[in-house]
Amino acid sequence: MGTDFGPGSLTSSGYPRIAKVWRRGTPLAEAETVYEGKGEDMMAFAFRDHTKGFERDFVDRWITYYTSELFLRREGKLVRIEKPDSAKASVHRDLLLLELRDDWTVGGKTYPAGLSSRPISRAS
Repeated sequence: MGTDFGPGSLTSSGYPRIAKVWRRGTPLAEAETVYEGKGEDMMAFAFRDHTKGFERDFVDRWITYYTSELFLRREGKLVRIEKPDSAKASVHRDLLLLELRDDWTVGGKTYPAGLSSRPISRAS
């Protein structure tokens, strides 16, 4: 979850910069911090993919409106998903869907701006 946790918890844009895991019925003060963005970022938030068989937790850091970093949460640690910062990312089952705003060269191949996808590993 992300909210105004008090002084310094929001970005200069006024959005949450801290993502926490909160369990229903527990005090908000006991929520576990999983990520802290920078004050100059646009925002940071966490989300869960509830797709049966593909349940995973992610953290998304929006550096600006058009740039972001995506992390997969595994065993309490964040693993950065390799993608261009300018690419908009989403997930569906075992796919990472990227909307490329700029051409992307990886593995000796160039993918033109537009939609692209590749498999991502399943979290256990």
